[in-house]
Amino acid sequence: MSGSLTVIDITAAIAGALASGWLAIRAYMLKPAHPAWCDAPARVWWSLLALSVASGISALSIVRGGGHATAREALVLVVLAVTSLVMLENLNRQAPPPS
Repeated sequence: MSGSLTVIDITAAIAGALASGWLAIRAYMLKPAHPAWCDAPARVWWSLLALSVASGISALSIVRGGGHATAREALVLVVLAVTSLVMLENLNRQAPPPS
């Protein structure tokens, strides 16, 4: 590991992990075989899943010592996490009523 984690590293790693989780949940909710939720083209599902994996890899690389996060990287991951949460909340708002 290249030194201890900075505040920017911790912020970026947490934001990347949250974004990864929220994007994966949203992708799962939109997967074509999940009939209770809205249908989405497969490319939307795969895109969300790919972004989830990339966010997770970014968070893991920071924590595992792949180098320190820059302020710009932390900002991008924080904005991605907030956007992911808003997208997930919006999908939940549009969910069909329980039967």
